[in-house]
Amino acid sequence: MNVLWLNVTEPVEYNQENGFVGGWQDSLESIVAHCDEINLSIAFTTQSFKLPKNINGVQYIPIFTHYTIIDRLKKLVSWKVVAKKIISALKQIIETTRPDIIHVFGTEWPFGLISKFTDIPVVIHIQGSIVEYNKFIYPLNYNFIDFLYEKRYNLRHFVETLCQPFSSHSRYLMEKEIWHTNKFYMGRTNWDFQLSEKMHPHRIYFHVNEALRKPFIQSTNHWQYRTSNKTILFSTGCSTFWKAPNLLLRTAKILKEYEFSFEWFVAGLMPDHLKNIVEKKELSSFEENNVFFLGWQTAEQIRQRLLDSSLYIHNAYIENSPNSICEAQIIGVPVISTNVGGIPSLIEDGKNGFLVPIDSPKLMAKKIISLAHNKELLCEVSQNAQNTAIQRHNEKTILNQLLNCYKTILNGRPK
Repeated sequence: MNVLWLNVTEPVEYNQENGFVGGWQDSLESIVAHCDEINLSIAFTTQSFKLPKNINGVQYIPIFTHYTIIDRLKKLVSWKVVAKKIISALKQIIETTRPDIIHVFGTEWPFGLISKFTDIPVVIHIQGSIVEYNKFIYPLNYNFIDFLYEKRYNLRHFVETLCQPFSSHSRYLMEKEIWHTNKFYMGRTNWDFQLSEKMHPHRIYFHVNEALRKPFIQSTNHWQYRTSNKTILFSTGCSTFWKAPNLLLRTAKILKEYEFSFEWFVAGLMPDHLKNIVEKKELSSFEENNVFFLGWQTAEQIRQRLLDSSLYIHNAYIENSPNSICEAQIIGVPVISTNVGGIPSLIEDGKNGFLVPIDSPKLMAKKIISLAHNKELLCEVSQNAQNTAIQRHNEKTILNQLLNCYKTILNGRPK
């Protein structure tokens, strides 16, 4: 069968010289690319003009859209101009590739609108959801004015921030249209299942587990408990309030007040304006509370950081099924996470990880302290997490689930 994927990120195989070790979509691609039953084409957006490539039987089709000055101004407040150009490009790509089925990654971008312009079946792979995520743009005691004030010295950034509420609302409306327009969805958590039912009550849903990156799936090194006076905490993601950087700082402050010996490392890039806003609001800095940002990290660097850590901590206001938790579990790192979104589908509290209520930094801190030196419990949870993750992310199972989804849709079942 001819399958066309629509993706907002550039596949790592397309540009191997960049040294980037890809995400979960690249991991899924590595599984599908070796399947004799699928002829795969991948269309993806780019920031500059790039040529199509055929690499190892996979057809890569960059989508570069040119915007006039008027278009750019419209983009500040609306997603309609982006959607129009993306759909126009997709119509031509479909004519060229002639797919039997179109697989869209995410409801958050315009790709899902293509189902309005083709009779080819479209299935959407649920990632996040702007409809739900927009509820958590600002935590309690934070607001839009904080961002606007932080950008006051840069006219361009100030104007972009001023326009953000209009852009966000436009994106919200676009995503609602995508949910209502499309019939077929695939997901991996109870959150996926329930959200898709809420957004499209008559939708047809398929369960397809998440593929993980090779350094984690193929790792021969697994987490081991280490006796130490200092607890090493590790987290990933700090670029938006969805990742709850304010909760991270509050938790670190409480740990320090309790005179708990720890260091907390965070992989990812935190924008300066976000860091400034959080530190001003919390009246404290990350560094003085033993929180250190590592910047961008490769998969191998993250794997090593996890192995060297005492606990993986996941703070978030909203999530679906974060890869970071799955990657920690498959190499046996004990995880403590906020109980939000699809995370309860990954973690059974007290068995293969630990859950704490949202907006409870004191409970998070107490959980960290109580577990840090509980060798017996941590080792038990580590083994359970690894067993769960190995089964959940089995590549043969994932391929079979994906093929079942495609074939069921193409065979016209269920009605």
